[in-house]
Amino acid sequence: MDVQQVLQSLQVAFQPIVNLHTGDIFGHEALIRGPARSDWEMPSQLFPAMEAAGAGSLLEDACRREAASRGARLLPDGHTLFMNVGTRYALFAFPIPPRFRDTPHQLAIEISEQYPLLDNDALLTAIRQWRERGHLIVLDDYGTGYAAATTVLAFQPDIVKLDIGLVRDIDRDARRQAIVASIRDYTHDLGIRLVAEGIETESECAVLRQIGVDYGQGFWLRRPDITVSTHLTHQPPSPGDSRPIPRRPPAASPILDFYAAAIHQADIPMYLVNRRRQIVAWNAAAVQAVGYAEPEMVGRACFRGSLRHQDLSGRALCVGACPLVHSMVSKNVVGPSPITLMTAEGTRIPATTVVVPLWDPVQQRIIGAVEQFWSASTVSPPIPVLSE
Repeated sequence: MDVQQVLQSLQVAFQPIVNLHTGDIFGHEALIRGPARSDWEMPSQLFPAMEAAGAGSLLEDACRREAASRGARLLPDGHTLFMNVGTRYALFAFPIPPRFRDTPHQLAIEISEQYPLLDNDALLTAIRQWRERGHLIVLDDYGTGYAAATTVLAFQPDIVKLDIGLVRDIDRDARRQAIVASIRDYTHDLGIRLVAEGIETESECAVLRQIGVDYGQGFWLRRPDITVSTHLTHQPPSPGDSRPIPRRPPAASPILDFYAAAIHQADIPMYLVNRRRQIVAWNAAAVQAVGYAEPEMVGRACFRGSLRHQDLSGRALCVGACPLVHSMVSKNVVGPSPITLMTAEGTRIPATTVVVPLWDPVQQRIIGAVEQFWSASTVSPPIPVLSE
């Protein structure tokens, strides 16, 4: 194998990712191909051969550069580029084209879960850097290999892509339908968009749409091509008169509205989140405590917002250690818990928090939580005004 010749002959094919409910193209995945009509044209042969030749890092670098530069040139305005990264080389830097520096949310970094991920400190560091730059985080191949709910909690992806093993023949397999419907529920609860990979038939596409999967990708919609096309081979079918897969009802807004009104009357810094951990109310005492106005906080995911909760040692509280997560899982008031949080001025202050979950007796599930917090300089902690 002539490594340099292979690297200079790489091709990039693009496959659209389609909104299954509107037929609009959301973005395109960049798929690397080796030299045409060679033994290394397909990725399944290319990557192992280059690793065996000791050129895996060179290939990873070349793939990222080619995918980013060609995607920046070829993708229509407003389309998102999905780009795979090798988890072994997570911290490799690569040039970001100006287009994606100006609109970083239109570059989605795909991470495959076919290999162990949670013990990869370099990968976790890279994910944090990509997110801070504004890029989307995509968990690929979900449903096989090493992925679990803990992976979703740790990575907090913007998008999850269902593995082809869950999509293949889903129109004829009630078990696959039940599994995908379950994944749909908890990803939607967390504000994560769901993509089904490997759609090869109209009936598979129809069932995925009925289940409520957001986006799709596969040969039936359009095959990969070195050119970027905005035309699909087939449009997603309408559900028609077929019976949709049952979905859980959305959180009852009257309950959240009630608590939103209550915290606005409270003198303690407080905010309200829904099941997706999106801030839906932020009171005047919270504004006074940390400086963030309500309009800039409402609608944000609390784990992506400006507060940046950390424990006293500086560890982020945006995964399983988060008091909000604990409250919604345990259904119990959590706290008082010592934390540090970021003010609008950029300073970090020690604080104490108490979290109260909100239970909907009709839906029989938690629909959100209220977090109260106060500065450690407070002479005596206030008494929580809300109780379970």
